[in-house]
This record gives sequence, C-alpha cells and structure tokens, in this order.
Amino acid sequence: MSKNPEFSYNPEFSHNGIRDDLTHSVAPPLFYLHVDRMIAGSMRSGHPFSLIDFTLPSNGTSQQVLDLAHSISLSMRKEDLCGRLGRYQFNVALGGDTRAGQELCRRVHESFISEVTTHSAQWEKGESALDLFYRLDQLSEI
Repeated sequence: MSKNPEFSYNPEFSHNGIRDDLTHSVAPPLFYLHVDRMIAGSMRSGHPFSLIDFTLPSNGTSQQVLDLAHSISLSMRKEDLCGRLGRYQFNVALGGDTRAGQELCRRVHESFISEVTTHSAQWEKGESALDLFYRLDQLSEI
C-alpha cells in the first residue's frame, strides 16, 4: 500500500468521458453506450449478456480501487468491458449468461484480497439499459 496519505485515503472519481483518471477503466458515458450496443446486438442475435457489479466498502483506499481494477482486468475476457461507474464501483459488461458472470466473480474473488461485494444481472429480452441497471442496483440493496 502507498505511504502517501492523499493517495491512500482519497480515491477520486474523475474522467474525461472515455477513461477514468485513476484506473484507466472505461468512463460511465462510454460504458453506457457499450451496454446500449450490447442490447441492440442481443436483440438481433438472441445471445445473452450480463452486467456484473463489483463494489468496495465506502472506506476503501485508492490502492484498493487500483487493485480491484487490476484484478478485474486480469480476470475478464478480452471481449468484456469494465467501467468504473462510481468512486468504489465497477461494472463489467460481458457476453454470456449469469454462469459466465459467476465465473468472473469467482476469479476476481480468488485474486483480490480485500472485501468486495458482487452482483450480477442477465439482460432480459425487451429490457432497456436503464431497467437493467436499475435491476442490478436493486440486487445490491438486498
């Protein structure tokens, strides 16, 4: 862990619309656009896709945020996309059903030593991106 107190205890959340400044994960606007494209593709092809939410406790450090981003990046497939959507929150959009999401969660939990909560939701036919994100948020409140 970094000895710099500013780095350790202030995980800023800022981006340029494309990449997060701290982790270089995809920024929210680009992530939401990607999810819209995945929905359009799934409507045409019928292939499933899922969203996975990874959230650190609100007392997490910048180093934990960086470590989680790195663990997700190493664990996901090349065709999946990770976005940092909040100070302590990452989402991954991946092709596949909830089993693929559970496998990703397992790999991240194995490689990440800090506490992280995970939730997943598979897109349902006719569901909008907003409805899917809302459903994923509801899972985290249970």
